[in-house]
Amino acid sequence: AVDCTGHGVPGAFMSIVGNNTLNYALNVENATQPSRILEILDQGVSDTLRQTSSDSSVHDGMDLAMVTIDKENRILQYSGAFNPLILIRDGEVEKIKADRIAIGGHIIKEKKSFTNNEFEYKEGDVIYMYSDGYADQFGGEKGGKYMSGKFVKFLQSIHHLSLEEQYKKLDHELITWRGEEPQIDDILVIGVKF
Repeated sequence: AVDCTGHGVPGAFMSIVGNNTLNYALNVENATQPSRILEILDQGVSDTLRQTSSDSSVHDGMDLAMVTIDKENRILQYSGAFNPLILIRDGEVEKIKADRIAIGGHIIKEKKSFTNNEFEYKEGDVIYMYSDGYADQFGGEKGGKYMSGKFVKFLQSIHHLSLEEQYKKLDHELITWRGEEPQIDDILVIGVKF
């Protein structure tokens, strides 16, 4: 689940750079560990945008949450650049924190290192990865942001439903919250139910 900075052409360019670098990480480097993939992404974005030199004027980057799922052994690995992973197990929410560093975005002097989280998933678990677009949407009676705490509580309240029903509930909640407010950002929510 990736959220690139920049809008219009810069955002589209960042998406292309990210996609190409992700393909390189998977198909050339044969990386499977999320933290390693994020390190390759960071290096590729920084090199492509020349963010390794002090005269670079490009500060675009991306926030993301990435998982790999080993279905045979029921192992999930997660690594994040600003974007956490939400795990709901037996109705309880666990927020697995991301590293507080972005992919690219700033001039770097040393290689970044990302944390790799690994756990065994079980039947009934639901995970969510998302961009900040949903939580940052303005609306409601006072015209404020939806906020991430409210977003996670809403996910908790609907996690038991089918993914199709969850999609409908998320969509309805967002439309109701927005009211007459325009959508201010891209919105991405990915859910996986085991």
